[in-house]
Amino acid sequence: GIVIIVAIADIFLPYDSTVKAGILLGTLSLLGITLNQTLGGLFQAKQRMDQFVFGDVLGRGATLGLVVWFLAAGWGLLGAVWAVILGYAVNLAVTYWFGKQYARLRFLFNRELWESIIRESLPVGLLIIFGIIYLRIDLVIISFFRSASDVGIYGVAEKDAEILATAPLIIMAAMLPILSR
Repeated sequence: GIVIIVAIADIFLPYDSTVKAGILLGTLSLLGITLNQTLGGLFQAKQRMDQFVFGDVLGRGATLGLVVWFLAAGWGLLGAVWAVILGYAVNLAVTYWFGKQYARLRFLFNRELWESIIRESLPVGLLIIFGIIYLRIDLVIISFFRSASDVGIYGVAEKDAEILATAPLIIMAAMLPILSR
């Protein structure tokens, strides 16, 4: 759903072709993020968030190393986007490897189950989508009026504020299984 929205919006954004390709390519990382977060509940239930976090740290380290390597090789923006995609793939591979000891992990498609899940999760999903739009629209608007450098500086500051705001939520999510006993 979100990939289609991004693809359609990408057509109308006034960016050059490299940025548009980066946006479309970057949507691939959503697959890795989604699959990894799906497995997160397993680690939370087993109270082994250390393994989940290890996969996350390893994936982010891979992303950092690949960004540096790809940029040094002259790959530019698309190289950085590929680095993010590959970093999420490393994260997912590690999380999957640890998760196999707790459950039999496999990909199945059950239409009735998917319809039920989508129907019940649609209100929360829409809330999350609108929340993301609300939190990110300022970057898009600023990009119409300011240089890429200015937008980048603003984006870094905004990301720092976002991390500080979500830290308590992350801690509470990790503590939930223990507190719910």
